[in-house]
Amino acid sequence: MNDFFKNIENDDQKVRIMHPVPGVTVQFSNSSNPPKWFALTIGQLISVLEDIRDNIDDFVDADAEDYVEKTWRNLMSEHLTDKVANALSTVQTMPLFTVLSKIIHYANDPSEEYEDKYIELDADKIDTAIEVLKNYNTE
Repeated sequence: MNDFFKNIENDDQKVRIMHPVPGVTVQFSNSSNPPKWFALTIGQLISVLEDIRDNIDDFVDADAEDYVEKTWRNLMSEHLTDKVANALSTVQTMPLFTVLSKIIHYANDPSEEYEDKYIELDADKIDTAIEVLKNYNTE
């Protein structure tokens, strides 16, 4: 089976297909009616949170706790190392922002009311969210 995707990956067509990545998938929608649906693996979400944490000063310096599309589109495009998440961040910025915001919020303060279009840019809270995702068990 490994040769199957290896052959697909190595063809010289413009539309590329990467080898499947293992992992639990998180599906989320945008706000359109009807909604369009997207998916990232837990591993990809961890990668995004690590990228934000590792570049936290750039996000804080940009006053990015409140959602501003252009600010977040630029920051994620510049700092996200996962190719899929990076591409998604440039066309579905708000849904990805919301997923990250909710993960950080509910990993740290599940009893507090969630505030839409706001993200906690605190390295310790991001680390807590990363640990929750790493320990996520589907059973």
